[in-house]
Amino acid sequence: MTQLQKAWELFEQGEFSQSEELYLECLKKCQKEENISSILMGLIYVDCFLEKYDQARNYARQLLKLAGNDEELHIALHQSGMVERMAGNYEQALKFFSEELDVIEKSFADDVMKKAVNLYEFGDVYLKQNKLNEAFDKMNESLYYAEQLKDEMTNACAYRGLGDIAIANQLGSDASTFFEKSIFHFLSIGEERGAQEVRDRMNNIN
Repeated sequence: MTQLQKAWELFEQGEFSQSEELYLECLKKCQKEENISSILMGLIYVDCFLEKYDQARNYARQLLKLAGNDEELHIALHQSGMVERMAGNYEQALKFFSEELDVIEKSFADDVMKKAVNLYEFGDVYLKQNKLNEAFDKMNESLYYAEQLKDEMTNACAYRGLGDIAIANQLGSDASTFFEKSIFHFLSIGEERGAQEVRDRMNNIN
């Protein structure tokens, strides 16, 4: 296992400080640009979970500067939007996700995965802004593309998002239906942790 793989494993285990330390070691040693991008993305995730948003923004800016094609640009814009969403800067997050969507529509018009993930982020941000109609529309669009793709993880996340929106709309019965479908998709790929998070949401429905 490489240091980079170990750093990501630590992140997935919730050992964020140890993961950050290892990513920073990798960054100091790194020579290849493609590896630098992977390290920066890891640091963005870790620092967001550590709530070190200024550092995460700095890494996101570096990732944007390194983007040499539209594939790399859409990823960097997505990461930048994620930082702002987690930091609670929702309008700025929407700007980044809108720029990302422009790149997707220009260069990846047939890529339903990119569309599904981007629309999920729109739905999640609108939910956090309590713009529930917009949130439902975007999350439903995300599900539409996820179902075309037949990707279990993307379906699971979209149904979870629709469940969260239903709760915000005080539609407990609808939320339970969405959450049950989310759990089904998580379990179909062995994602017990994701399924348990959704079960916890179900248990909190009044």
